[in-house]
Amino acid sequence: MKHEPNQNSLQKPFRTDKCVVHALSLQGISHERNHMPMQDSWAAAKLENGWIVMAVADGVGSEPRADEGSRIAATTAVEHVRRFWGHQVDDQSMEYMMQAAYHAASAAIFASAREMQAPMREYSTTLHMVIFSDGILYMMHAGDGGIAILTEEGRIRRLTEPMKGPDGESVIPLQGGTKAWRFSVCRERAQSVLLATDGFWDKLCPPVLKAYGDADGIEKGIAGFFMSPWGREWRREALEEIAAGEAKLFRGETEQAVEEFKQTLGAALAQGAENLENLERTITKATTGQVQIRMLRSIQDDITVLTLVRFDPMPRKIPIEQLMPPDWTKIGKWVQSRFSVSAEGKREENTESIEEQKGERGLDDPRLPEQSEPIEL
Repeated sequence: MKHEPNQNSLQKPFRTDKCVVHALSLQGISHERNHMPMQDSWAAAKLENGWIVMAVADGVGSEPRADEGSRIAATTAVEHVRRFWGHQVDDQSMEYMMQAAYHAASAAIFASAREMQAPMREYSTTLHMVIFSDGILYMMHAGDGGIAILTEEGRIRRLTEPMKGPDGESVIPLQGGTKAWRFSVCRERAQSVLLATDGFWDKLCPPVLKAYGDADGIEKGIAGFFMSPWGREWRREALEEIAAGEAKLFRGETEQAVEEFKQTLGAALAQGAENLENLERTITKATTGQVQIRMLRSIQDDITVLTLVRFDPMPRKIPIEQLMPPDWTKIGKWVQSRFSVSAEGKREENTESIEEQKGERGLDDPRLPEQSEPIEL
């Protein structure tokens, strides 16, 4: 008898006595507009030994069965770990376990393709999976999207890089096989873990931040909103209400979304302080929430964010500067200056080239009219 993963049990947020596993998944605006199905999936489960396994998958948008591929991949991989968990825990054993889960996901997709008499490529999907215990993280990923953590020491880190094809645009999916799967271990103790598909990931890690000099290149305001153990009452608050608050960033009234963002980020920056008024000026200076919300609302693709947040123990408090969002005003001016210098250089190069051609062809050459002003690019 063919085993079918219990999807409902794998796609429900849950709490343990030490952490919460929470998900937000929204159909993309472009998918709604073009009558495309939701192609993101996620799954999570608590193992018998208390460890937690989580996965997100993003079906490749151009393929007709990508939604089915992502669902099969996420649920099968998590269910495989839950059913066949071994007692030996070391790096090699964990790598074998996660590879076996990826093989199981690939096999389940192959079985569906054979049953439907459809090509495997029509089920193309990414897959990111983690196994977590007491701050230690084992990871495997294939494709774009990614995995990030908030450490107990207060550092927000990206642990994976999007996997692209030789053209820099195409995605290397789960179906790329073992050579395309990346296993790694993070021993820097994690307070929170975030897995996301590329629609959200590209805003969490905008390339301009690394170009500007941010070593990790993470938008800390967005990261803090979703990952901070101080931002919400993770022990008690209804997970449905948390999801509704997060959804406001992407779909709700702008004014409500800004206020929700500022309050949550303020609590994250305050790190449990009873009186937030002392931080009001700092928080206002850090962000109005407008930039972050504009970034998140510009996402056209499906959005899936799966988080694990530990609330026992809570982390030690750290200097607020470590958690501050980027100064987008300064970054904007820096980008503008870079474009101005680049454009001016091109104008000068173009003008010099024209002058050289004039000298070669003669000033009266009808192919080169006189230029009284620099050429506009």
